[in-house]
Amino acid sequence: YWSEGQHWLHLALNLPQSESFPDARAKALGGAGRLALHLGNTVAGRNQLEACVALYRESGNKQGLAESLTMWEVNYRNAPLTLRPLLEESIHLAREIGDKWILATALQELGCFLLSHESAQAARPSLEESAALFRAVGDIHRLTAGLSARIAVETMQENITQATTLAHEFLMQAREFGKIPALI
Repeated sequence: YWSEGQHWLHLALNLPQSESFPDARAKALGGAGRLALHLGNTVAGRNQLEACVALYRESGNKQGLAESLTMWEVNYRNAPLTLRPLLEESIHLAREIGDKWILATALQELGCFLLSHESAQAARPSLEESAALFRAVGDIHRLTAGLSARIAVETMQENITQATTLAHEFLMQAREFGKIPALI
């Protein structure tokens, strides 16, 4: 179904009138870029995400820009000098406009990035703030994904009691959501 979605986005993006609606075009480019990355087409994905970000910058749409800057983790997961500034810009914009969900998403991505590229200690503040925000907005799915990273942080730092508490919360939330996401 991802390739079907990609097909429809491609058709919509090639309509001549799509140029008249830059924010809608940027949103479609963001979706097409993520689909391309997930389907293994990194060149097309990167080009579409770059065009998405450029359109949002040009239009001054801070919310669209903040959200689109969180889409790069698949492409830049192993490029720390590139990914971190994008996530930090997203965090700054989300705080500025007061969008808790985008802020939580960007913080979670940054926390996972820091866990992979720096240390568990560096990741903890971003993951803790992200979890609190996802609780506040009621996004159980993203909360459980972040809790799995927090469990990894606590385990790596040998805080077994805290890791156990988080694992219990993870399982309770996952049951409520009806799905148990993969652990990191």
